Amino acid sequence: MKKYLLSMMFIAMPAIGALEKSGTTQVDSVLSYSVFGSGDLTFNIKDRLGKCEGGFWFNKNDPGYEANISTLLSAFHANAKVNVQGHSEQRWAGSHSNYCHLYLIRLVK
Repeated sequence: MKKYLLSMMFIAMPAIGALEKSGTTQVDSVLSYSVFGSGDLTFNIKDRLGKCEGGFWFNKNDPGYEANISTLLSAFHANAKVNVQGHSEQRWAGSHSNYCHLYLIRLVK
């Protein structure tokens, strides 16, 4: 059993290492695609991340889609500060640039 748990831990580790985290920044632009993918939405932050230089993406098949849109648009319109995290190994198919799949967006006061 210990060998099984240890091997599962090593399998999960690469996914943990692929989470890219921004510092405190602002949302620079938001793009919504009605035809591409599953209602895909992409956005950029002012301080771009090396592995996510294209920005971040998510779509309506993602859990939390409505909450993420609400948070994203409120941050954009209020020029609020945010922290963003995304999975760099889950690239967006709509671009050759590196877009990371959104994991979380946090409003910062």
